[in-house]
Amino acid sequence: MNSAPMPSLADSRHGKRRPRALSPTIVSMSVRPQRNSPNQKTRPICHYDESLIHLRQQSATCPDAPSYGSRFTGKERDSESGNDYFGARYYASSMGRFMSPDWSAKQEPVPYAKLDNPQSLNLYAYVLNNPLDKTDPDGHDFWDKVLNKIQGKGWVDTPRPQLASAPKAPGPVGIVNYHGHTVTNPTVKQKLTEISIQHASSTVNVSSGDRDFVPTGGSKTSAHLDGNAADFHVQGFTDSQVDANLKSSDSPVKTGFNVIQHGPDTATEGAHVHIDTENHGGASAPTSFKHEGMSPETTGHYSVDPQ
Repeated sequence: MNSAPMPSLADSRHGKRRPRALSPTIVSMSVRPQRNSPNQKTRPICHYDESLIHLRQQSATCPDAPSYGSRFTGKERDSESGNDYFGARYYASSMGRFMSPDWSAKQEPVPYAKLDNPQSLNLYAYVLNNPLDKTDPDGHDFWDKVLNKIQGKGWVDTPRPQLASAPKAPGPVGIVNYHGHTVTNPTVKQKLTEISIQHASSTVNVSSGDRDFVPTGGSKTSAHLDGNAADFHVQGFTDSQVDANLKSSDSPVKTGFNVIQHGPDTATEGAHVHIDTENHGGASAPTSFKHEGMSPETTGHYSVDPQ
């Protein structure tokens, strides 16, 4: 039985036949038995309209389709996604819509909406869902260009507003508990914070800072008297572990400091780690590491650790 003929697309106003409206997809496919084949397999027979080569849609179904640089309305097609690049955004010909909504420089609930045309409410639509009469040259709303032209700005799109950059993620935080002690030297205070960060933001507990007196067993030339020192522990770590970490490659006190580990038999006020800025070699000199009071035999005796 013969199929019914396609209806005529005559223009009733002029009495002339107008060309058939063209679809973005130009590959048609029919399945026919392949003759002279022992298994009588079927294969697709692909047809191409050479007058519409700029609309070519190639797929695995029709691998012999001719290759051309441009696709739908002359736009370049991305080989990975299959979408057409319109400049402002990508168009998916398989769905007949853009992949992202249109936008306007001025924030509006629905940019370019025309209340007398419901199609304008769809920001993903291609030319108000009327591709027979209109094309979209660059992926932007047609009325945006009209408005700019009226305002003397030319037939151009409104520049897209720059989005505020996302705030940077906060870095690690150092925690120092001074327990009422004062540490005047800003460099020492900064290093206490960095020591906390080095130890996974564990709390640095300060046991002594500025002093205006010499405690029992203390030095009369102590950096504490000048406000340049602090004694501390790091919560969750032994003093020996802290001492070893301050000698490591990621130490925040590689140069310009004196670090002393006072052991349980120290002549001063109990075991602790001491730090001060009074390195005789200056700020660029390697940090000096010492021990004192690690045993009864070393009480009051300072031994310099090998560098």
